[in-house]
Amino acid sequence: MTQTPAFDKPKVELHVHLDGAIKPETILYYGRRRGITLPANTAEGLLNVIGMDKLLTLLDFLAKFDYYMLVIAAGTRLQGQGLVHPVLHAPPAQLVP
Repeated sequence: MTQTPAFDKPKVELHVHLDGAIKPETILYYGRRRGITLPANTAEGLLNVIGMDKLLTLLDFLAKFDYYMLVIAAGTRLQGQGLVHPVLHAPPAQLVP
């Protein structure tokens, strides 16, 4: 017995990490739209600010989310995909040296 996947039905995303779920372009778009001053004007520049290329202390890691949280757009994006209950995760414990 085979079933066709229900792509037209509401979905639940049970595990989405904030660090990586929102593109720098999206942060810039909503930041501009909402009149929020960000530390860079390009996606590449913003990625240099919010990106992580080394282990960080917990406080330094959490500071990266200041920019995400100002222009949080994941809910809108996920809702547009038919998700009804996203649960977003930020794994600071994995990034503390």
